[in-house]
Amino acid sequence: MKDARRVDRVDFYRRWIGEEGIPIIRDWYVEDIRKIPLEPWQRTGGLGAYLDLIGSADRTGAYICEIPPGASLKPEKHLFEELICIVSGKGTASVWNEGGPKRTFEWQEGSLFSPPLNSWHQLSNIQTDKPARFFAVTGAPVFMNLFHNADFIFNNNFVFKDRYAGENDYFSEKGELVEISSRPVWEGNFIKDVRSFKIPSFEQMGKEMMWSNFELSENTMEAHISGFTPGTYKKAHRHSGGAFILILEGEGYSLTWPDLGAKRRFDWHDGSVIVPPEGWWHTHFILGNKPAFQLALRWDGTKYRFGKQWEYTLDVKKGGDQTEYADEDPEIRRMFEEELTKRGLKLRMDNSLYKRRDD
Repeated sequence: MKDARRVDRVDFYRRWIGEEGIPIIRDWYVEDIRKIPLEPWQRTGGLGAYLDLIGSADRTGAYICEIPPGASLKPEKHLFEELICIVSGKGTASVWNEGGPKRTFEWQEGSLFSPPLNSWHQLSNIQTDKPARFFAVTGAPVFMNLFHNADFIFNNNFVFKDRYAGENDYFSEKGELVEISSRPVWEGNFIKDVRSFKIPSFEQMGKEMMWSNFELSENTMEAHISGFTPGTYKKAHRHSGGAFILILEGEGYSLTWPDLGAKRRFDWHDGSVIVPPEGWWHTHFILGNKPAFQLALRWDGTKYRFGKQWEYTLDVKKGGDQTEYADEDPEIRRMFEEELTKRGLKLRMDNSLYKRRDD
């Protein structure tokens, strides 16, 4: 082409986080978010680091933020959804719409909540002797790259009253367990401590497994918690990219692989974060002597759908995206048994689970 002007493609989200002045971690996973060094973050008034992990697929972004002892972050609002899980510390969060009442609630380690879309919010650390740290996953990449205008994202005055209208009890612990698409779903706006949440049994996805979705603040994004018994593992499954999996408690490892590719292994413990890439098979194995709990923060909620619909609780032979134990690669079980033997532990998976059945 003659005299053509060269124009480079712009990833607005990554350019924006690159201008934020804090570290950006680009890797397959993070071994422990509690130990990630953070740097002063002028925009928020705290310290922070971005996680731009390989499996995020330009769908979700994540960051770690720390609030100094006795300090508060700057108030902010933005036109993207955000899920916040408290990693350590105690504090308060104030939430309000422009011209509306300010509602304040207390949070602690393990708390899960989401400031309603485009509402003002401010987090404060009530401890005077130690910092408070939290982990957040957002839909910022989608909105940033769609509008490619930060002023529109952070200074938009539209109020989503259908999501939040300043209700006095909005951030109480009240909620309701319902069933959506055959999955247990907790509808509420604040979980005081996800680690003590009573998780329903859901063996459709694995031996002795527990599971619940969390639908918060009328979001399109969602969270779900999984509980596992030692000596068991989840059925291999696949779904959209951008699911940030935070290990709340426990010890184990995960395998993830594409349809025609080698398996990658990630060893994890409390504080690890894993993000399986879009459409990659993955499964999680529980080592140690105590149960393990994982919290996934992502798009593709059960109530409001977004993007391709993956059926990760349905057998792949029936058109879904989950592999039954009887149909998996035998190497998966062999490797797990070997790891358990090294630790003097036993497999809690009965041989009957691996017998093929007629559909």
